[in-house]
Amino acid sequence: MKNYFLKTARLGFSHWQHSDLDLAFSLWGEPAVTKFISSDGLYSNEQIKGRLIKEIQTEVLFRVQYWPAFELETNDFIGCCVRHRKEDL
Repeated sequence: MKNYFLKTARLGFSHWQHSDLDLAFSLWGEPAVTKFISSDGLYSNEQIKGRLIKEIQTEVLFRVQYWPAFELETNDFIGCCVRHRKEDL
């Protein structure tokens, strides 16, 4: 079970860890996802690993990242999201 730093009624949010490579591949290896975030619509294995490292580093530097999200009832990984500060929008 993941350690969630934030919960809603249905979702739990965690921090990316180096051990989450399988989750990173399930998300950023999916063309239905990467078509929105990659110029050619795909991420290579190296780009997926790099994205995971970037998210971890962003958390260290800025205390924010695209946090992995899980359904609390099943602990299923459902994707990732970020909460922007109102003044940044």
